[in-house]
Amino acid sequence: MELETIKILLEKYFEGETSIEEEKQLKTYFSKPDCAPELQQYKEMFGYFESEKDSVWEKTLPIEKTSSPRKIISFISLGIAASLLLFGGILTYNSLQEENNQTKLTSSDLGTFDNPEEAFLETQKALALVSQKLNKGLEGVSYINEYQKTTNLIFKN
Repeated sequence: MELETIKILLEKYFEGETSIEEEKQLKTYFSKPDCAPELQQYKEMFGYFESEKDSVWEKTLPIEKTSSPRKIISFISLGIAASLLLFGGILTYNSLQEENNQTKLTSSDLGTFDNPEEAFLETQKALALVSQKLNKGLEGVSYINEYQKTTNLIFKN
């Protein structure tokens, strides 16, 4: 009867369905000297598990560095530059919105001009305003260039 139980437990063991108690039963059976001849091949396997359970790994594994400080710092500087650029863009957008709110044009102000010289002057005013706002926005970007030059000097990229 015990032999049939051990065979069933072995099948369950190799299917990965045994409990800890059932595995203890298998280890106990295979540690006995009077093991069935047809199950002799499993005796070595369970004996190996028992003998190796107290062994300790003595080797040290080399640890490889995956990222250098230079890469990390350049990644951080890229993030700072992107943040400054985004911040400058938001400030420019907000200042343009404020000016638009202050100088709301009505539909009658957006009409056509009969005099070409008057139209030319108004176009120059509009382009000067756009140029002024664009230059104001680019002032923030110049700081990013200075930051990048300093970073390159420090890390000699």
